[in-house]
Amino acid sequence: MQTIGLLGGTGTLGKGLCVHLADSFEVMVGSRSKDKAVAIVEEILNEKSERGQELKERLIPAENSEMVSKVNTIVATVPFEVAVETVRSLASSFRGNQIFISAAAFLEKKDKEFQAGSGRSISEQIQSLLPETVQVAAAFQTVPAAFLYKNSIIEGDVLVATNKKTTYDACAQLIERIKNLRPLYVGSLEVARDIEGLTSILLNVAIKNHLKNPTFKIIDETHPR
Repeated sequence: MQTIGLLGGTGTLGKGLCVHLADSFEVMVGSRSKDKAVAIVEEILNEKSERGQELKERLIPAENSEMVSKVNTIVATVPFEVAVETVRSLASSFRGNQIFISAAAFLEKKDKEFQAGSGRSISEQIQSLLPETVQVAAAFQTVPAAFLYKNSIIEGDVLVATNKKTTYDACAQLIERIKNLRPLYVGSLEVARDIEGLTSILLNVAIKNHLKNPTFKIIDETHPR
């Protein structure tokens, strides 16, 4: 069974991805210390006790540097404020020929509204820190974290930006393992900033219209859903 690495399992999105990806993969849950990773896994198991022994067997706690050195695919859900520095501290532990999926979105709050941050996307900054053979993708920025963790089924589209189509194909295979999530290729990492900016739109829509856990679905009249 393939093992997926998760960097940042303490947040709601990280825990939600742990639970859903564990349906199809072993998930190595990374943290700054092995003890903290163990505590994260125990928290998930307590909150999802109905999943039983199978979930317990598929969640593997590990220290961050160990995790990124062992797995082929890493999904990072660390807060955007520390995402770049976290990767910088781990850069020497990556062994290359890996895929790194960043779910971080650079946001700023101005006058009670969320806006996309200025400058390069977090995904582009991360790519510049990692070995050339580690391919970075942006994805999961518009997936409602709380809904993902609470529910067994979630429906929506996951926009993916990455420089190589083969990297997108690998990301798409992972995303499709989460029932009713559809991956859509948006383009190169230069587009990642636009994807990250959609997070601010969703937050503003939710606040101003009293919506709970909004997300995006792309409607195509040729292939209606």
